[in-house]
This record gives sequence, C-alpha cells and structure tokens, in this order.
Amino acid sequence: MSAEVISQKVRRTCDACGKAEDFELVGILDDTDAGREARERWSKWYAIIHELYPLDGPAQKLGGLACSLECVPAVAVKLLLPETEESNIDLSQLQVNRGSIN
Repeated sequence: MSAEVISQKVRRTCDACGKAEDFELVGILDDTDAGREARERWSKWYAIIHELYPLDGPAQKLGGLACSLECVPAVAVKLLLPETEESNIDLSQLQVNRGSIN
C-alpha cells in the first residue's frame, strides 16, 4: 500500500488589509518553474513577531503576516493593541503610502 500527497494548500491572510493568497506547498522546494514562482510569491510576505516578557508569567510571542511593506506598520501596531471585540483604530490609515509622506 502506498500513498502520495498530491495537494497541500496554505492560505496566507494579511492581518492589516485582509488580502489572502493561496500557496500549493507540494513541490514548492522543487527546482521547477512552478516551485520557483511559488517561492518568489511566498518571500514577498512579511512575518512580524512581537515578543512579550511579562513579570508574572511565561514569555510569549505574538505574530502577524503582512502582504507588503506598506502593511507592516499596521500589523505591528495591531500586535501591540490588546485583543478586544471592537477596535476604534482604522488600520488602513497606518499603512505607508509609497512615494509620499503624509
């Protein structure tokens, strides 16, 4: 009896703007056009990590994904905010605008 994995998809979703992108992981490390293209798309994403060292508990790591450099500041601020049901902060206003400073 044998089995072969033929599909293993991962969806990455930007924690700032909500953009989602699907990746096929089977063959992503292969030296093929499809593998190279998938690795190139994957490497355009940013992972933002915030390490917490509370005095009364264990260390923690919070993480978020950003689909572009413009979304990195919004994700970083979101990781600093306490988790609540509602947020009055418009994260899209924290995104960096290319070519201009506001």
